[in-house]
Amino acid sequence: MNYKKIFFTVFYLLTSAACFSQQPSLTSYEKEWPTASEAIINIKTLYRKLRIEPWDQEKVKLVLTITKPTKNINLINWEKDFSVSVKASLTSFEIESTIQDDKLKQKIFDEILKGEKSHLANGAVINKLTQNPNIFSGLGNSFQTLMQNIGTLTIYIPKNASINLNATYAITEISGLISHANVELRKATLNAGDFSTLHLLNSTYSTIYCNKIKKAVMSLHYCIFNAKEIRDITIDSKFSKIEYSKGQVLELQSKDDTYDIGEIDSVFGTKRFNSFQIQKLNNYLDLKGESIDLKIREINSAANLVDLKSENASISLNTTQLADLSIDFTGKLSRIFAPFKVITFSPYQQAQNLELNGIVPDKFKAHFGNPNFSKTKFILNCNSCNINFR
Repeated sequence: MNYKKIFFTVFYLLTSAACFSQQPSLTSYEKEWPTASEAIINIKTLYRKLRIEPWDQEKVKLVLTITKPTKNINLINWEKDFSVSVKASLTSFEIESTIQDDKLKQKIFDEILKGEKSHLANGAVINKLTQNPNIFSGLGNSFQTLMQNIGTLTIYIPKNASINLNATYAITEISGLISHANVELRKATLNAGDFSTLHLLNSTYSTIYCNKIKKAVMSLHYCIFNAKEIRDITIDSKFSKIEYSKGQVLELQSKDDTYDIGEIDSVFGTKRFNSFQIQKLNNYLDLKGESIDLKIREINSAANLVDLKSENASISLNTTQLADLSIDFTGKLSRIFAPFKVITFSPYQQAQNLELNGIVPDKFKAHFGNPNFSKTKFILNCNSCNINFR
């Protein structure tokens, strides 16, 4: 008999059992409060993993899942034991969630700082955002353990309730459809479903993922925003990365952001520095720019207007779907390239065929196709630009 083999087998089983027994179990605590179906839910969270779940009941329920020794539920003081304070009424509900342990706060802050350094290094925003789209993505097991010890707080709210969310150093998940939400993020991550109305304001160094939004108003600095569909959005952004697949109207004020839009009906606003890309433009674009890289990969044959005012820009316009178009150009030191010839009308010359292949007059009008039916108009006021019709 191989006693040595038996000894090591028993030793392995005993040590494995001991290690397993030392792993703390997850314990859930919950509490409910009655509230109106259209109540306003105010949530402020710091250093916490949070879930918000709409449901069909006229009450708010908190469920805290935590790694902690089991305690009699009747002896639980949510504010003292879990740092979760609640002020409840039928029409409004306030929840504040944080931690009191300063040493634990510092540990979490240090861990987040590690992820933040990989997220945004020396202010080189865009390339770092592309490589590390989540400030928490670089965090290891120590961070996950810390967050688990603090606990995941799940908040069930009436499905017609409105949310005011202020999250700092937090991970928040929102499921289902929220009718109205005011959200402010600071060094946080938000993963959400659908919104009828979303006001995402004063948010910095954060990552946001959404599904569908009917109407959005946003102010983002050093953020990543990604959505599937936004019907109507007004956005003021700086040093951020904005991506979504489909929309109707985009109004923007942008400085040094990258925009990547799938299919969009109408765009207007101001774009300074960096890139702006549209996969498909259906109706019109009215954009003032400076030192931008603009690409429109497809322009719908029913599109009405492309109106650009820019300096030092690189502009690429795919016109393969357009049988007829007109160009009204004003600008100095610009180059225009096109795979087709146009009929030009300048203040100084008679109508003539012109091949757009480099330097062009400072001012001219032209058309391609049927001169009596130029559905899509290009009004270009560009100085020191390179414009490519493809």
